[in-house]
Amino acid sequence: MPTPKSGKASPAVRARAKKIRVVLTDVDGVMTDGRVWLLSEPDGSTRELKGFDAHDGVGMMLLKLAGLHTGIITGRSSSAVARRAAEGGVEFVYQGVPYKMPVYEEILRKSGAKEFEVAY
Repeated sequence: MPTPKSGKASPAVRARAKKIRVVLTDVDGVMTDGRVWLLSEPDGSTRELKGFDAHDGVGMMLLKLAGLHTGIITGRSSSAVARRAAEGGVEFVYQGVPYKMPVYEEILRKSGAKEFEVAY
């Protein structure tokens, strides 16, 4: 939490942040504004469209460059998410996951991180 006078994170928060090794996020409402566009095709099928913020993609790449593991755990499935994750070098991508805790625990095992080393 920022300190009232400086606007900077307190020493305790900075100390916790230094321990982070894995950054996980959802997609809808986190990497997007939460809207999902459904496009009706002439054949009756529907395509899903999402608008991603370019800053989030850059942020994920910077995290990777800093040596952190990155991941997405989302309840919906979308080829747009797969593409965006690949473009950003996201290491762990899990889509169509209604119960996220088992996947979270799997990422802990794969990354070798402890819970206090994860920002989710």
